[in-house]
Amino acid sequence: MRVERAIKETGYRPNLLARSLRLKSGNLIGLVVPGLQGRGSSFFLSCIQEATYELGFNLIVGISRNDVDIEADLVDNYIRNHIAGVILSRVSDKSRVIEILEDANVPFVVIDRAFEHESVPKVVLNNYRAGELAARHLAGLGHVKIGCISGDLSIPLCRERLNGFHDELARHGIALADEDVFIGDFGYDSGRTGVQHFVERGTSLSAIWAQNDFMAIGAIWELQSRGIRVPEDLSVVGMDDMDVARMIHPELTTIKQPFDDIARAAVNKIAKMREIADRPRLGDDEEAEEIHDEVISPSLILRRSTAATS
Repeated sequence: MRVERAIKETGYRPNLLARSLRLKSGNLIGLVVPGLQGRGSSFFLSCIQEATYELGFNLIVGISRNDVDIEADLVDNYIRNHIAGVILSRVSDKSRVIEILEDANVPFVVIDRAFEHESVPKVVLNNYRAGELAARHLAGLGHVKIGCISGDLSIPLCRERLNGFHDELARHGIALADEDVFIGDFGYDSGRTGVQHFVERGTSLSAIWAQNDFMAIGAIWELQSRGIRVPEDLSVVGMDDMDVARMIHPELTTIKQPFDDIARAAVNKIAKMREIADRPRLGDDEEAEEIHDEVISPSLILRRSTAATS
C-alpha cells in the first residue's frame, strides 16, 4: 500500500520500453542505420526483420540521422541493455562505435559502410565491382564523355564505387576528370543539382552514372526538364535496383544491390558469433573459431535509360 501511495504522490511511471528491452535483451539484435529514407533502406529493414525472426531473434532499430554522437549513444544504450548483437551501417569515417562495441565485447557485424583495411566482422557489397559494372556497360555502348554523381566521399562505399568506376574507364582508355564528378548526398535533389552543375560548367557528357537510384532519377528529371532526351541524348545508370527504377520513363538501367542476401548473411553471422560465445570453453589453449567476412556481388540490370552512342 505504501508503494502504491508513493507512486500516486510522485506521479512515477515505469519505463515499459526499457523494461521490455531488459527482459528480452538476450534475444534482441540491434540495427543502427543513418536513416530509412527511400525504398532501398525500407526494403533492407524488412529483409533484416524477416531474417531475425526466422532465427528466433527480435529486432530493434536505431536511426543515427547521420550524426556520430547519436550513433554512439544508440550503441551505448544497446550495450547497457545487454543486446545479443548489433548490425551497423556507420555514418562516416568519424564514427567511433566499433571501439565502443569491442570494449564491451558485444558481437557486431558491419554492413554497407565498411572501412578500407579494417579487420572487423562484415557483410558488404562489392562496391568496387559495382563501379566497374557501370563503367564497363557505358564504355561498351561507345560512351567516352562520362560523368558520375557520387555520394559523400567520406563514406567508404562511395569511394570504392568511384574507384571501380574510374579504374574500369581507364582500362577502356577513358579519362574521368575531377570536373566530371559531382558529389551528392544520395537524395533525389542532388541528382538534379548534379546535372545543373554539369550543364552550367559546360561539361559535355553523353552518359552519367549516379551512385544510387534516387540521384539517377533526379538526374533524369532534370535532363528531361531541359529538353535533353534519355537515352537518345544522354544515357543514365543508377545503383540499387529499387522498385521505382521500373516506374519511371524511361525505365532505369541500374546496378542491383541484393539487399536480401546482405541482410540474411549479417543476421546469420550474429547468430554464429552468439553460438560460439555461448559454448563452454574446454581450456585456455582452445582455438577460436574464425568468422569469415562476406562480400556480396552486384549485377547489372539492363533497362531503357541507356543506349549506344550514335
